[in-house]
Amino acid sequence: MMLEKIDQLRDAAKLGTARLLATWNAYPDKLRVQLQRHHGDAIQEIRAEAEDADQCHDFSHLVGG
Repeated sequence: MMLEKIDQLRDAAKLGTARLLATWNAYPDKLRVQLQRHHGDAIQEIRAEAEDADQCHDFSHLVGG
């Protein structure tokens, strides 16, 4: 189950930090603690992937640019 959640986080990270955070916050507290405890390194990598995705996306069309 935890690996499935890690995969969900990886998928969300491709869409950026906002989507990653929304996905993360949807998980129960107990699950988030377990994920951090057992997969902390993977979560750090996923966070970096989301930040990279933010840098790659061009949102200028959303703000009239």
